[in-house]
Amino acid sequence: MTDSQTIVIDVGKYSVKAGLSGDASKLSSPEAYRAVELLELQNAAYLPEGEFSREQLETLYANIFKSLDISPSGQTVVLSEPLSISNRQRELVTQLMFETYNVTSMFSHLDACLALYGTGRASGIVVDVGCNTTRAIPIYDGYPIQTAAKETPVGGEDITELVLRLLTNANPTLNTITVDIARTVKERLALCPATPLDMSQTAHTERTFTLPDDTVLTVKSAHAEAGEALFTPSRVNGLGKNIIGIDDLVHAAYMAAPSDYRSELVKSISICGGGSMIKDIPDRLEAEVLARIPHPDTCILCPPDRGEAVWLGGSILASLKSFSQVALTKRDYDEVGPSIVHRKN
Repeated sequence: MTDSQTIVIDVGKYSVKAGLSGDASKLSSPEAYRAVELLELQNAAYLPEGEFSREQLETLYANIFKSLDISPSGQTVVLSEPLSISNRQRELVTQLMFETYNVTSMFSHLDACLALYGTGRASGIVVDVGCNTTRAIPIYDGYPIQTAAKETPVGGEDITELVLRLLTNANPTLNTITVDIARTVKERLALCPATPLDMSQTAHTERTFTLPDDTVLTVKSAHAEAGEALFTPSRVNGLGKNIIGIDDLVHAAYMAAPSDYRSELVKSISICGGGSMIKDIPDRLEAEVLARIPHPDTCILCPPDRGEAVWLGGSILASLKSFSQVALTKRDYDEVGPSIVHRKN
């Protein structure tokens, strides 16, 4: 680790990406949540959704720093934050960084903003396909327009469960199809149809998948339905027909943004998140969005490393000469306390 490098941490719902800025080749995804889940704290049921107690956070970050084999003392840290994070949680994380881990400085920022920075833009609409939620967040000049942000309750794990159900139905004699197998089939075979999926025309697309023990799975149309689910969420078990797809989500966020910002926002509609890695999603989204927003400058950005977009954006930000001007220092913290995070970050 060099003096110019910063520890960058992106905490998602089921995964953590952590590493040193400028060195994505050593990006680590520790199973930090496993230790948190084993705590089984009595007060866990009373915590707001998506929030952790102090003890859980200490366990989480301790595992992250251990996996990186780096002491955070005296270092600078960049942290991603979800849109739904509370002021209380922000202050608690800030307190831990300075008082427990003795960092020299830190910067915490909305994950969608960091993902957009990774594309070299400061304005746009970020479409983040997460674990169980997909969000469309308009960002203008580096600031999220939270009142225009939209979300839908479908994400990568919902698609995995859909694939699991379809594989189970297609292979009734097998009882060894697990979530991990379904996830592997999704990651290797799933694709997004160029137009809304017509189930009467999917027979010619049927495929098979061979497991490590040479068992052959009948995939049928599961690979195509996996990609279609983001556009037609009603295909996911338990979701009603009124749940909108990601194309309508982008349009809703666009229309909710101030009218004088819209022409700038559509220039950078950036897709990110592990759930967005399904083949051909960008092409389908571009076609659907252009049909709803026929603006000549509409552009869909889909970097190949979009699964790590938030971490990469944080890494790029930490490498800028202007980073020191926005980072929260130990001196700032000592003068004001944990609430300083709301003023400077």
